[in-house]
Amino acid sequence: SGADGFEGKLRRVVEACAQIVGLPVLPKGTRKFVLTKNPPLDVFARNGVEVTSFEATKTFLRTAPRRRSHTEHLQHALPQDEPPSFSHHAYVRLRSSAEGGRSYGYAEVVKDAASGELHERKRRLGRREYEAHIAAADPRRKPVKQRRLHFLYLNQSFVVHQYLSRELAILHCQAARPEGIELP
Repeated sequence: SGADGFEGKLRRVVEACAQIVGLPVLPKGTRKFVLTKNPPLDVFARNGVEVTSFEATKTFLRTAPRRRSHTEHLQHALPQDEPPSFSHHAYVRLRSSAEGGRSYGYAEVVKDAASGELHERKRRLGRREYEAHIAAADPRRKPVKQRRLHFLYLNQSFVVHQYLSRELAILHCQAARPEGIELP
């Protein structure tokens, strides 16, 4: 059944695969913490924790993608785009690694009319397509620039999202540990 959505289906597939190969399925915990200050990078090195760092810039677009409806057969007669809103918007992302690599992406957030859930659809872009989307950037919204630090600690995945335009950092942790999340 699709009652628990895509995430539920994905969780059931992972549980079935784990059962087939004989791995235990542990409850997955996700927690977020607002940090009072950005963690100094030398702390990671002193404690033998390897960190991967990259920067990401999200640029919101002037128009949002067209919503799907029960009148799909009439979509050709409707406007192609809508003004963006919290529950219906699109953005492009530029991700730059410390080694100089770049990747580009497009995402749109759409609110499901029936369930009220927000769904984010993402896809990769080439450089030219990214640049074409940048031309449609929303002038009322500033791009959001982040530095992201990824690291593992005691079989837990951590990401620090540092927002470069303000003094804000969020620690995001994902762990599959029955006793909960252990912070470094």
